[in-house]
Amino acid sequence: VYYDLFHARNAKKSNDITFVRLEQIAPFPFDRIAKILTQFPNAELVWAQEEPKNMGAYSYVAPRLMTTQRFFLAHKEQRPIAYAGRKPCAAP
Repeated sequence: VYYDLFHARNAKKSNDITFVRLEQIAPFPFDRIAKILTQFPNAELVWAQEEPKNMGAYSYVAPRLMTTQRFFLAHKEQRPIAYAGRKPCAAP
């Protein structure tokens, strides 16, 4: 999914989109994510994945992203995490 999004951004010549690839989710890199979030204080947060919502990492990562905001960025308003991917399904 990353490369599809990357090429789509380049085709549109958009410079207001930044991608952050999360290669390792356990143990969750709370401190690294907090650092990135402070670099982009007005950014909309979107989790993108190819798998259906209930089969990918979204359900694991979303609460941890909210925890990162709550503990590391306590002085700022928490931003919602949008989901971009397939709808939940019973079987792949």
